[in-house]
Amino acid sequence: MTSKHLISSGIVINADKNKILLIRRKDKMLGSAWSIPASHIEKGETPLAALKRELREELKLEIIDFILLNIEEFSANEKTYVSFNFAVITGENFQCNDSIEKARWFAYYELEHIDHKVPVAGVEHFKHAYYK
Repeated sequence: MTSKHLISSGIVINADKNKILLIRRKDKMLGSAWSIPASHIEKGETPLAALKRELREELKLEIIDFILLNIEEFSANEKTYVSFNFAVITGENFQCNDSIEKARWFAYYELEHIDHKVPVAGVEHFKHAYYK
């Protein structure tokens, strides 16, 4: 039986709910596509604690508010993952660590013009937050 890798990911939205933060990873796990911050869940860690840790370590961001959007299973690089996908609200000032090539805030309308790997549930949540 193949083991499943547990990860926690975050649709990072600014406090005004009009921008989403996307990153490009240096490890090129997702090629050159923009993606959302994600972390392996360490033993004894909750999915939310893993995401909080990752946002602090990679972007120096703190979560103001959050909801769990969904839990999904997918395969990549010959591995099976179970991802806990959150939508989180943070401040806009970030600082990337060495694992991130680039990070940038995007407006909702920009998402259709870029190559990204944002889960569908995250795009839908952002769309509803953006148009309130």
